[in-house]
Amino acid sequence: MRLFLLSLIGSLTLIQQSYAAELPTDASQKAKPATIKVLITKLADEATVEVKGKYRAYNPQNQLLIGSGSNKWDRFMATASCLKWGSEPFPGSTEIRLVPAPDSSLLVNNVPYKGCLEIYAIAGTINIVNEVDVENYLKDTLAAKCDESLNSEVLDALVIVERTHLTYLANKASYAHWHVAADKAGYTGHTAQQKAAISDAVERTRGMVLTYNNQLFPATWSRNSAGRTVSYASIFRKNVDSPAGVSKLPVSDDREETKWSASMPKQMLAELVGFSEIDQIDLYKADQSNKVYALRLSDGISSKDLDFFRLQEAIGPKIIRSNDFSVKVEDDSVLFTGYGDGAGTGLCLASADRLAKSQEDARKILLIHFPGVQLTKLRAGQDEASAYIWK
Repeated sequence: MRLFLLSLIGSLTLIQQSYAAELPTDASQKAKPATIKVLITKLADEATVEVKGKYRAYNPQNQLLIGSGSNKWDRFMATASCLKWGSEPFPGSTEIRLVPAPDSSLLVNNVPYKGCLEIYAIAGTINIVNEVDVENYLKDTLAAKCDESLNSEVLDALVIVERTHLTYLANKASYAHWHVAADKAGYTGHTAQQKAAISDAVERTRGMVLTYNNQLFPATWSRNSAGRTVSYASIFRKNVDSPAGVSKLPVSDDREETKWSASMPKQMLAELVGFSEIDQIDLYKADQSNKVYALRLSDGISSKDLDFFRLQEAIGPKIIRSNDFSVKVEDDSVLFTGYGDGAGTGLCLASADRLAKSQEDARKILLIHFPGVQLTKLRAGQDEASAYIWK
C-alpha cells in the first residue's frame, strides 16, 4: 500500500508539472532588451487603462496567463481580494502584467506608453508601473532635458551616459517593482513628437554603455561644471565604485563667465531644517574642491545638516544653479555666489561641446570625462527586440 501511494503521488506530480509546462507563459520576459521600470501611477483610487488591439494578462509572480482580449477601455480598481478591470475581476490576483501585441498600443489615463504595464493593488489603491525598453525611454525623456541643437558627438556622449545610468539602476535593483518615478524623471509617456536629433543619437549608439572595472556605474552629467568635476560618490554620498573627477576641463579658463548669485532670507533656510533662526552656515565640500555636498546650519544652540539636493529642490534649480558655491551670512539674508550649472559630476556638456569643436569624437569625450572607463555594448540579445512585445 505504501509503495502504491508513493507511486500515485509521483504520477500526480508529473501530471501537474506537465500541465503547468503547457500553460502559456509571459513571452515578453524572455530574451527581452534592457528595460527600465517607471512608476507612473501611485496610490490612486482608480486609473483608466486602454488597450487598442490584442493583449494578454499575466500573473507577474509565476508568469502564467490569467486573461486575454482586445480593444478594451475601462477603470482599474482594487477590491479587498483582487484587481478589477471594469466588470472583469482577476480572482486572487493583486498583481497583473498587461502585455500588448506588437501592433497594439497602451494608454493610462489617456496617455500613451510603450512596452507593458504592471498593475499592483496596495491597501486598496492602484499603482501602475510602465516597463519600457531603455532605447524608447531615452527618446521620450532626453528631449525635455537637453538642447537638440548640441553637436552630434556631444549628443552621442550624453545618450551613452544616460543609458549607462539607467542600465545600472535596472541591474542594481533587478527584482524591484520599479526603478524610477515618472514625476522625478520627467517621463510623460510615449510622445509622437520625439526630437529627430536625439532619436538619431539613440540609434547611432544603440546598446552602448560605459563600464568601470568591468562594471556598470551611476553615470551623470551637468550642463557646465565650471572647469572641474568630482566623483559621483563624493557628491551623492554613495558607496559605489565610480570614476574619479577631472581637475581641469576645457572650460576651466571661462569659469568667471559662469558666475551666478542668489540672495534669500535667513528665515527661509531656517525653516528647511525646523529652526526658528540661523546664525551660522558651514559647507561640506567634496575632494578638496568647491563642490558642496551639504550645509550645516546652526541656530547658536544646535546644528542640523542639509544636503545640496534637498536645498536645490526646495529653493529651485534656477536659483541655486550648481553646488559650486560659497555663502555669506548677512543681517537678515544669505548670499550664495556660485559657478556653473549642475552637480559637477560626470559629463560636462560645455566642455564636451568645446572638445567636439576641436574634432574629438564621442568616445574621446567620454574617456576624458570618465577616467579609466571602457566603452562597450550590452550583452548579445539584451538590446534586441523580442518577438512579442518589445517593439
